[in-house]
Amino acid sequence: MVYKYNDTLNDNELKLEVKSKKKWIILFPYKILDIYIGEQSKSICEEIKNILKKAKEQINIDINKVIFVGGYSSNDLLTSKITLELNENIPFFLKPSNPYLSILEGAVLFGINPNIIETRIAKHTIGMGTRSIWNDEIHSEKGTKIFDEDSKVWRC
Repeated sequence: MVYKYNDTLNDNELKLEVKSKKKWIILFPYKILDIYIGEQSKSICEEIKNILKKAKEQINIDINKVIFVGGYSSNDLLTSKITLELNENIPFFLKPSNPYLSILEGAVLFGINPNIIETRIAKHTIGMGTRSIWNDEIHSEKGTKIFDEDSKVWRC
């Protein structure tokens, strides 16, 4: 497949290289990765900008920090493109040394001792529609209770 792909190209900068036939290690030229990652980063940046706008308009919160977690965050090319694109909107980016393990480690720690996490929803989150309806029986008195004007109910 790699050789058929290369035979169809006139551009040497887009040709793939097979490093080892036994392990099928394929080297992708930077130009291919830049095109693919560029499309992904634009899409991710647009989504983050929409979330920032909604956070500002709907709950009057300025988000100034982003933490990269999960497998996709281990891609340095992707995270650098996102950081460059959003640096005027978000001044601070944090990337753990093993972002792909962050979610797993949190899940394991929660499984060992569920009391280490009082709530599973961050105080300020980029997730939309994450605030469940307030229930006095299950929600802590220490929690934040916010009135949702749209649906006229109290939410966590």
